Amino acid sequence: MDSIITRLVRRFDSGGLTRRELIQGLSFLAAGAAATPAAAQQNTFGFRVTGLDHVQINSADVRRSSEFYQKVLGLTELRVGPASDPKCCPDEQSFLFDGGGTTLLLAVRKMSPSGVVDHIGYRMSGNREAFARTMQERGVKRPASGQYGDLVDPDGIRIQPMWY
Repeated sequence: MDSIITRLVRRFDSGGLTRRELIQGLSFLAAGAAATPAAAQQNTFGFRVTGLDHVQINSADVRRSSEFYQKVLGLTELRVGPASDPKCCPDEQSFLFDGGGTTLLLAVRKMSPSGVVDHIGYRMSGNREAFARTMQERGVKRPASGQYGDLVDPDGIRIQPMWY
């Protein structure tokens, strides 16, 4: 699945996909992962990815972008405005959920450069220490400012594991 996401993001970055097409593609992947039986997702690493949590995009105008995704895709806005934790994220943000308001799909944040994917959050389960150890053994790069044990893919996109 990682290679599919990488290809989608590369196509978006090069102008081959619109934001709408990128979000649709990622949504289809998330739906497919949710439909995969848990037994098929098991591994021997002590942790596993259980689904897509969200994609965060940078926007020059958060409210305009949020309204676009609500109007075009029917997403539901949880809130828009300053982040709840100004130490973490002092910028304006919007959190958009599926039409039923139950699953976070998209975070829009006022950041430069606009129009790019800032990071992709994945739902994780299992042992965090095993995850950290495995990533270190594999030589996976980590950003200097990662708050959640973030990783960086070969093209520089942050991957944010979300433990629930």
